[in-house]
Amino acid sequence: MFLAFIRKSGLALSLLAATCTYAETAVRCPSASSIQQAAQQIDKAVKFSNVYSVYTSADVFTENKIAWSVYVTSVAANSHEEAIAKGKKTAQNATIKQQEYATEITCGELLSCTYGPGAIVAYGHHLGMR
Repeated sequence: MFLAFIRKSGLALSLLAATCTYAETAVRCPSASSIQQAAQQIDKAVKFSNVYSVYTSADVFTENKIAWSVYVTSVAANSHEEAIAKGKKTAQNATIKQQEYATEITCGELLSCTYGPGAIVAYGHHLGMR
């Protein structure tokens, strides 16, 4: 259910972040090396218009009681398989953590962190909040 929501919402989730203006506790974004290590677990792709978004079908790591999944948007490819391979490579090359603290989406139930180069997002949720 959680990942189905992410799959269908993708880029729109970042737009919802502005609707939550409070946080009980700031959550640090995972390191770029955590994203690199999780890259090989990317196993799903969905096509939107002429590009794919690829993602992990399950949470791939936990840090500070937050479970994280990895998502790469805007992958140009000719097939699902090619998109997954390119998405893995993009995530493996993540070196830039674009923010120190996670952005709240849906008022704290879902968190996001962005990385580069490329359009890489880690989505997290507090354990026990699914």
